[in-house]
This record gives sequence, C-alpha cells and structure tokens, in this order.
Amino acid sequence: MAWTLRRSRVNLVARSPWTNLGLLPVLNTNSLTCFCSVETKELSSLMPTTSLKVRAVPPQLPQLGALMNLEGAYESETRADTAMSSAFSASAGFLPPTLPTMSFGVGTAFELSARLIAVGKLFPLLDLEALKTQVEQSVSSLTAAIMPFSTNLRAFPDLKMSNMAMAAHMTLALRQKGVCPMEMSGVDASFSTSMGFSSSSALSASMNLAADLSMKPFPGFALSADEMKLACELAALAPLAEAEQPASSGWLPSFVMEMTASLESFPKVGLDPSMLMQDLNKLADLAAIKEAFGEDAMTPQGVARVNMMLDYVARLSLPPIPGPAINLEEKLKMVPDMEEVSAGASVLASMDTSMSASLGWRPTIPSILPLLEALIGMKTGLGGVLGLSANVNCPICKSGSSA
Repeated sequence: MAWTLRRSRVNLVARSPWTNLGLLPVLNTNSLTCFCSVETKELSSLMPTTSLKVRAVPPQLPQLGALMNLEGAYESETRADTAMSSAFSASAGFLPPTLPTMSFGVGTAFELSARLIAVGKLFPLLDLEALKTQVEQSVSSLTAAIMPFSTNLRAFPDLKMSNMAMAAHMTLALRQKGVCPMEMSGVDASFSTSMGFSSSSALSASMNLAADLSMKPFPGFALSADEMKLACELAALAPLAEAEQPASSGWLPSFVMEMTASLESFPKVGLDPSMLMQDLNKLADLAAIKEAFGEDAMTPQGVARVNMMLDYVARLSLPPIPGPAINLEEKLKMVPDMEEVSAGASVLASMDTSMSASLGWRPTIPSILPLLEALIGMKTGLGGVLGLSANVNCPICKSGSSA
C-alpha cells in the first residue's frame, strides 16, 4: 500500500508547542492499533455454522428490562437525573456563571478538540510521517487478519441473527440486574448460579414495582431538555480535562486550527469507517450470543434452548407499565456519566467568555479522523471479544508494548 504525503506542511513535531504541553505526547503505541495478534482460528470460531433464526423477541422481555431499570424510581435523591439537576442549580457552583451563547457540542471546535485529544493518545497526530506508518500498519494488519472474516460475516444475513442478538443483549442486561431469563424458564440455571444470584427475589420486587407505578405517583424526570443537552455536551468535553496544560491557558483555538490544517494533507485511505463499525457491531452481537447463551449457542441445540426460553417469557403475565414510567425509563438511560459531565464543566469553567466563544465555530472535520476512531473502536472491541494482547513476534507490537 503506497501512500505519499504532500510536503506542503511542515512536520508538527519540529515546531509545535503541543508536545511540550503534553497535550498529544508522541508515543510508540502501535501495539494498541495493530491487528496482527488476531488469531484467524479464534476469530473464525465466532462465525455461525447454523442458522441463528429464532422466534421474535416477546414484548415481555424488554418490559422486564424496563422494570429493572426503573428500580429506585421513587428514590429521587439517588437518581442520576436528580443529582445532575442539583449540580446544575445556580447555587451549586458547578457551572461557570455565564455559559457560551452558542452551542459547544457536536460539530464545534470544542467537540473536535476533544476528539483529537482522545485519538492522539493512540495515534501520533503531531508527526505525519509516523502517523502514516502507524495507519499503514493498522490497515494492512486489519486487512490481513480480519477482512476475510468480515467478508463472510457481511454475507451472513442480519435477519438470521437479529432476534437472537437482541435476546442476548437483553438477557445480559437483565443478568446485571439480578434476573436471568434462562434460569426463570428452567432452561439453564448455570449462568445465575455462577454469578451468585437467584432470579426470584429480583423478579418479585419488579412485580411489586410495576403495581406501584400504576397506582402511586412517582417523581418525574428532573432535567429539562436544555439541561439534558448541556449534560451531553459537557460530557463530550471530558477528554480536554486530561490535557496537562489547562484549557484556560488559551491553546485550544490555535490547536484546533493547526491540527485541522495539518491533517488535511493526510492521504486518503481506502477503508470505510462506517463499514468497520458495522463489522464491530456484528462481532459484538456474536460475542453477546455466546456470553448470554453458552459456548454452544450457535448450534441447533443452542438455538433450540433460546427458543424455549423465549417461549416461556412470551407466556409471562406482567403488569403493564404506565406510559409516563416508560418515558422516564427512556430518559434515565440517556443521562451521561456524572464524572464526565463534571470534567467537561471544569474545562468550560476555566475559560473566559471570549475564549469559549472562539471555539463555537464549526471546522471541517479531517477526513482521516473518523477512520482513526473506527480503528481504535475495532481494536478495543476485538480486545473485549478475544482478549487480545501484543504479538511478541511483531516488532511493531513489541516496541509499542514497551513504550
């Protein structure tokens, strides 16, 4: 794969203040974005050898999940939305006295700077030659190790696994709340036994909660639409809090302009980031199926057990969840992590009004950035699925793992 960098831009490492600031340290982290340690045999073991088509997921399964998520609905003082609302109150001192009048969320220089900082932890953005080398290694190793499997996976019809994947993700979420549909249905109690719980107590509590929700009023969602938007935008700024140089020193505006201009010269890579993420989503589905239903889930016997479980759930008689409670549950799921919101708020509070206003513009997103993010996502996802480590026989991985 031969790429040529345009020489119209000077290497940022030689002249940029960002290295000295510790914002984007140039580290040899290739092992974190190299795919040569992926074992083809292990990856191929995830490929279904039989149809994974099961019956439609009955509405009782997501209904049960919603009930579990509403646990604590009456305890407003411990809910994430209430804590966030309290932090946003004028007396809390959580936010700067004057917020920027424009959005500082998706598409703004604020948001782009956070994305660049996050990606810069794994890719040497300051050194275009080093970046070219690392991207070549990432793409070539991914093409060799994963693309043959991805081609087969893309040929496997979504409809043949969509219901099973949905049931798997819901089953895993319920287990985290202390309920296992495989145990409830009498199909397989080994999952809940290994996790040290029995579903009966949590299920009984959910039934009681469902009855309460239909009879007793509960506290509504504590955040306004504007506050929810603000929380999400602040959470997106969290990576900026990790820079060694505080945002208040004024480096952000010129940082975004210089990095954007430099990365524009990076040659086009013939790899579609969206396709990578689709592959990763399918891999995550297959891994969830195995985790939820066992190592033999993708066999005729495994598929039959899942159908037995879904048949049982379809016969459950669950009290209806009132519309307002469903609405509350959907909103609670979207509340961002309080630590990330707090970190983003600290970044914003450290800036004066003129500085934050200078970051409200909408720069052109460098075309290479989504690919770098997709490569990081793919390696992280594969690491979770396959437990990857650096390949000691690969000089790139070896040097990266000792950085």
